[in-house]
Amino acid sequence: MIDQTSVEALRSQSNLAAQLAIKDLELLLSRLPEQAEAKRKVLLEAVPLLVEEYGNMAAVGAEEWYLQMRRAYTTSSFSSVLGEPPAAEVVRSNVRAVIGPLFDTSLPADDALKRTRAKLNQVVERSVKQTARSTMLTNAARDGQALKFARVPAGSETCAFCHMLASRGWVYATKESASTAQKTGKSFHAGCDCVIVPSFGSDDPIIEGYDPDLLYQRYLFGEKELRDRFPGKRPTDEEVAALIRRLLPSIYDPTYQVNSGDIPFSKRQLAPLSDKKIRHILHGDRKGGGHVYGATKRGKTQFPPWWTEKDILGAIEDIQLHGKAILKDGDSLLYEGYSRGVLIRVRIRNGEVGTVFPIRGDGVEKYFPEGNSAEPLLKYSSTDYPDVYGHKFS
Repeated sequence: MIDQTSVEALRSQSNLAAQLAIKDLELLLSRLPEQAEAKRKVLLEAVPLLVEEYGNMAAVGAEEWYLQMRRAYTTSSFSSVLGEPPAAEVVRSNVRAVIGPLFDTSLPADDALKRTRAKLNQVVERSVKQTARSTMLTNAARDGQALKFARVPAGSETCAFCHMLASRGWVYATKESASTAQKTGKSFHAGCDCVIVPSFGSDDPIIEGYDPDLLYQRYLFGEKELRDRFPGKRPTDEEVAALIRRLLPSIYDPTYQVNSGDIPFSKRQLAPLSDKKIRHILHGDRKGGGHVYGATKRGKTQFPPWWTEKDILGAIEDIQLHGKAILKDGDSLLYEGYSRGVLIRVRIRNGEVGTVFPIRGDGVEKYFPEGNSAEPLLKYSSTDYPDVYGHKFS
């Protein structure tokens, strides 16, 4: 049965083959000849052989897993095949691209070897795993019982780009779709633990930790944000992934820690926000305010031009419920947190929302008649300021 346990077993097989290949690569590097040209020759000859040997190991493991899962859904016969490892010349080209430090006379020998080792490890790992993925795609395309396949990431510690690609969900298994997936092999970066998983039954497998609808929601969030920022420009997948990574640190920043401050999240309540106060915050009045983009209050920070009034009001609620709470003297309370890359402060007075303004962030500017001044984020401190937007996707 295809579930989280079986998918992790598939992932472990692929990782083991890659680890063994890297172990042999370490031995090879420890025995390189002294002469520069001889080093180059050894690496260009030996690394493709390593990739072929351990790529075949990964492919055999993937083939066995495929057939085992298939037997749980059908008794029909099927002649499986092993996926092709990357062509030797492709591997050589990748090797040539990373061994430059070995021939840089300005680098100490140990430093040059360290840099080269790190890059070669990536080349070998990625190439070995590619053979396992190729085995899955090739068989799924040939097998009439495999209706679909999906790219399944490894739990929560996955990069934004992998999550974006995995958001495509279960794709119908055809020669064309498999060929497209093969051609996008470069999307499997070094260290990538994504695996290709087939679907044999009429219902898509339910794999704990893999929710393509949720991942697609994140993708749409990033795409909309970029379209709002740059009207008329179609964002690339790379641009969307980069923005998602930056705006959702609670998901993609491994150092992220939630800091609730002086009031636990479970005891939060939204403070009343009157229409009069909304007008003050957004457009300003004689007392101040005026933080929507286009307001003309000198020296006031403005929310990004692509933020709508609905976005701002939603962020005010998010900050109160999920930001860092700071109790002040008297009846004053501050909430601070990041929402979509903008650090925001909400002040509560007498139990009601008093002032709200963006402190700094992507697209935040201070208004001056003679010209606005940008207020970019300082170095991100996830410990100090919680990300209040990413919780919606958790």
